[in-house]
Amino acid sequence: MLSVGLKIIGLVFLVIVVICIWKTAEYFNTLPESNKYKPVIAWDLLVLFFVAVALVMKIVSM
Repeated sequence: MLSVGLKIIGLVFLVIVVICIWKTAEYFNTLPESNKYKPVIAWDLLVLFFVAVALVMKIVSM
């Protein structure tokens, strides 16, 4: 029973992470090249992507 609950929580978190990546990428594309925070946002997207991949691997292995 606990395993099912953890899978549901993991899937909800995964959906939230995917939405965050999608919205951040949309915002990233609207920024001008001269924006000083563009590299920070790019690293943030990369970290979110790896979190999503790790979460998918964890859910699949359960």
